[in-house]
Amino acid sequence: MGVGYYQALTQWSRGEYAGANNTQDDFAVMQSNGLPLRADDHGNTPGTATVLGGTSSGGITTVSASGVIERASDVDVFAFSAGAGTATFTVSPAARAPNLDAWVGLRDSAGNLLANINPPDALNATFTVNLPAAGTYYLSMQGTGKGDPLTTGYTAYGSVGQYAIAGSFLSPGNQAPKAVITASALRGTAPLTVQLSGAGSTDADGSVVVWAWTFSDVAGTSGAATTRTYATPGIYAVQLQVTDNGGLSAAASATITVDAPVVVLPMRVADIAMSRTVSRRGVAQASAAVKVLDSSSLPVAGATVAGRWSGLVSGN
Repeated sequence: MGVGYYQALTQWSRGEYAGANNTQDDFAVMQSNGLPLRADDHGNTPGTATVLGGTSSGGITTVSASGVIERASDVDVFAFSAGAGTATFTVSPAARAPNLDAWVGLRDSAGNLLANINPPDALNATFTVNLPAAGTYYLSMQGTGKGDPLTTGYTAYGSVGQYAIAGSFLSPGNQAPKAVITASALRGTAPLTVQLSGAGSTDADGSVVVWAWTFSDVAGTSGAATTRTYATPGIYAVQLQVTDNGGLSAAASATITVDAPVVVLPMRVADIAMSRTVSRRGVAQASAAVKVLDSSSLPVAGATVAGRWSGLVSGN
């Protein structure tokens, strides 16, 4: 153990300094007496990194996070997506009696170290770096030592504790939304009423804020949903253009086919001519010739007639 004597950092060691007469491993002693190390709160690799959450306004994203380096081997990794340009980060240790002397590194998605900081005489760290391209970046945090523990330095053994991260950078480029049209019917008989919806449209990095409908036969309208009634047979085009909160747009289209209604012409039976034949064995066969006329009294060829008759011969 140790005390800071009015210094910013309290040194906590296992007797690695010159003249030490107690080299016990306090972490091991605590664990052997039922006091386990604190659970790891953030992933140690880019694959398990914690995504830095924040807010975006005016093209600038502001993020913050906190954590604990609970052992000398711990590395906390955070991921964030940014546009090309300036990024600034500030790391602060615990407000009272901090033990953590932090080393902070910034890497690109390929693992290249772009910047690192560990002020020699301060625990707070602020650095600014130019991000070369839009993409995903990784901020890593770990405890470190200082100088030679046999003189006035210390190792990373006791460089543990709480920290807070705050940062700002250019927001990544806005992605265009995806327009989706759903229709209650794409084909039917006039008059055809169709409910159209663009509610299924999405935006991966924001939200859809405008829905604009265009029709090939009438003036357009706006809104997430609308209804159209087609009274005349034909083929009609529908287009939906959606715009996201970043100003980008996308469009989708659909075709509505309206068929003419089936017209049933009025018809009537004008005459029935019956005939009968009897075979030598006495079997009788009857037939009927039915004359069907339309509303203009013209014969309807090929009309199908159903009926029954009875008498000397019955049938249908």
